[in-house]
Amino acid sequence: MMKLDECGVRLQTAGFSVASAVSSGRDTELALTASRTCFSWKGMVILSQHVVFRQIARPGIQDVRDLGDLGFRFGKSKNRVPLLRGMQFGYVIIPIVIAESVTEAVREYVLQQPRKRWCVFEFPVVYDQGKDQVHCFQKTGAWGAFFFSDARNIIQRCID
Repeated sequence: MMKLDECGVRLQTAGFSVASAVSSGRDTELALTASRTCFSWKGMVILSQHVVFRQIARPGIQDVRDLGDLGFRFGKSKNRVPLLRGMQFGYVIIPIVIAESVTEAVREYVLQQPRKRWCVFEFPVVYDQGKDQVHCFQKTGAWGAFFFSDARNIIQRCID
């Protein structure tokens, strides 16, 4: 629980609106959520950024995927920005699973390049409490390369 409190303070300092124990509306509680809207010069877009946390003792790949979907639904409900004609807009969803232990399959899943979606950038993360390690995609791919470094910076700010 202390790690979540630290993450919340760090995200709030970075300009995010933070809330804890948020209902997802699907019998699942998000341990912590953080949201903000910002302009990115990298893509010349307005980004709706959302970081969602869930504690799962031994997560599976589907748990990580489900958290990403919950994060997107949360982001859509949280932030509806009216845009001027011709403005580009996208969601950045960073689902973070805090786990007691992480299987090799889950670790390999989050180390892969994130799924490609139109206007939705999802960057899954697993934090292994037992080993005090953060697992996420560390490379730079052709798709999403502009935003990978931004997502990693958010992760470094809130977890590391």
